[in-house]
Amino acid sequence: MQSESSHSPTNGGHETLVVNVRAIVWWLVALMVLIVVALVLMELLMTFYAAEDVAARPGAQIVKLPITHQFPLLDERQSQELLKTRELAHQLLNQYTWLDRQTGVARIPIERAMQILVRSGLPNVPAPAVQQKQP
Repeated sequence: MQSESSHSPTNGGHETLVVNVRAIVWWLVALMVLIVVALVLMELLMTFYAAEDVAARPGAQIVKLPITHQFPLLDERQSQELLKTRELAHQLLNQYTWLDRQTGVARIPIERAMQILVRSGLPNVPAPAVQQKQP
């Protein structure tokens, strides 16, 4: 039982029965046309709404301001603020402070906290119990 097959090395290298190249090309062309039409319609719609907005408010007009700088304006105190931020972070990470003296909660330096964890390990806290849903 040998059936004839249209698969041969000279047949173009693909199954012509499964792939319809002409339909794929037409679909892609139709998709591109649809995208171009959608973009044109959006542009027309935005132009219409922009003109309608200006007409609705006669005092509101688009004013083009002259460009005075060719570079972004930077904060002159940026370096001082960065130094203050780093100093605050350094203080928080390297000093002893009370967070709540009444309950005995304190902040300790990060290096000391790592030494304590290495020496005593992480606390053994049991995992929360998982509740099983009943049907």
